[in-house]
Amino acid sequence: MKRVLMGLLLALLLFSFQSCELEEDVVGSIRILSVTPNSELTVGMPTDFTIKVEYELYNASQGELNVGFNTISKDVAHLVSSETVVINEGSGQHTFNPTDIAPKNWAPDGHFVAYVNISEYPHGSSWTPLDIDLLILSF
Repeated sequence: MKRVLMGLLLALLLFSFQSCELEEDVVGSIRILSVTPNSELTVGMPTDFTIKVEYELYNASQGELNVGFNTISKDVAHLVSSETVVINEGSGQHTFNPTDIAPKNWAPDGHFVAYVNISEYPHGSSWTPLDIDLLILSF
């Protein structure tokens, strides 16, 4: 009887262990390589930007890259929805081309920035980026 119970217990433990899948965390990173123009901006003048980034995404089949600027509030970057791009797992580079962005000079209390992020895809209406980067632009 003891052997039967031990055998059943062992089988139950093995079954439980096999049915537990170890989920790996989604890992993403993003870094701004360049922003053009990045200086001599004119306040309020609609400006076309070129923003080159490099990214990495692991443990997810797809991710999302976003770009934004703090044109409305000094502390919040508003995303340019037309520039959102879906990427596949792995690493690479991407160039954003947001147009008609009106720079805002937040001096002396803040800075005008170009902002990028990488997130899981798809995600809900409320989400947290996996990683962000920003670059201060000057006037």
